[in-house]
Formats: sequence, structure tokens, C-alpha cells
Amino acid sequence: MTAPTNRLLAFFVAEDDIDLVRAGQLKPLRRYFMVQTLRQAERTEVSAPMFQSVRKVLRDQFDDMLKLARPGIEKQMDKATSELGPGLGVPDLKMRVGEVRPQEFFLDQADRIGFTILTVFQAEAGGKSTQVPMVIGMTTLVLKNKVVYFAAYSGYEGEADQSWVREQSLNWVKQATAEAVRH
Repeated sequence: MTAPTNRLLAFFVAEDDIDLVRAGQLKPLRRYFMVQTLRQAERTEVSAPMFQSVRKVLRDQFDDMLKLARPGIEKQMDKATSELGPGLGVPDLKMRVGEVRPQEFFLDQADRIGFTILTVFQAEAGGKSTQVPMVIGMTTLVLKNKVVYFAAYSGYEGEADQSWVREQSLNWVKQATAEAVRH
């Protein structure tokens, strides 16, 4: 579930979700988080002007970037499925992502930007299939002159889930920046 261009730094998921998958229940993870970085930029110091240009591109080309990312997303899902399924004891697991619809920018400051999108995750295994609407919060943040990506995922039933994603994303930014200052 991490693009080959990125490095997964952390993945957090509720144990209850993992237990359901292991029990053979075809229910995608309800809520989880990932922290990643861009492999090419791991040794690059990101200046304020550099990040300003990243923010501008994200804002100006948001819709187009999501459309262009579609083939890569499909490839990532195929790879994730082939690795995740057998590891969870579900070798015939197949996952897909539906249309990605941009929602809002909930954070836009000098060293951080965050937005939400809606999509539908589809999973098939053992002749069963399910579709789960998801809201995803994606935050790009500069910590100690390095770019870090935080993604919060939640099943989507309404505004409360989108609000949860925003709150969790903002909380992560607050904690990550406080931790970076201490070290």
C-alpha cells in the first residue's frame, strides 16, 4: 500500500480489524494510519521556498494530480493485495480503489498542507465481495527540513468520519512537530 517511490515509516491499525481479516471476514480495515517519506528526498533538506512550490502545485493541480495518479494507485493495490493476502491467510484477496473525489483542504500553512478525498475500496475473496466508502486525509509536513507524509483512513458514513480524519491529522501534526522540537 506504499508506492515504490515512498518509504513506509509507520503503519498503525486496530488489532480488532486484523482479527476480523484473520477470521476470514471480508471487512476492510475501518481506520488506520500510515507515515511515509519520498525515497528520493530522504537526504534532501527542504527549504521554505521549496515547500512553498510544493504547496502551490498541490493547490493548483489537485484534481489533475489525482487523475494522473490512478494507474499508480491500481498498481499499488495489486502489489499490496499480492503481499497482504497470503500474509493474512487470504491468498485469493483482491482489492481495488474506485473513483477518487477531492473534498477539501483542511490545513494550509508554511510548512504543512492537508486535504481529504473520498473513494470506495473494493475487496473480493472466497467468492465474496464488499465495497467500503472511505475518507482519506493526506497531510504533507516538513519536519526538521524533511518532507513527511501522513495519511489517515476511515470508513465513510458521513461528515463525522470526515471530521475524525481531519482531527486525527491535525493531532498527528501537533504531536509530530512537538516531538521534532524536543529532539
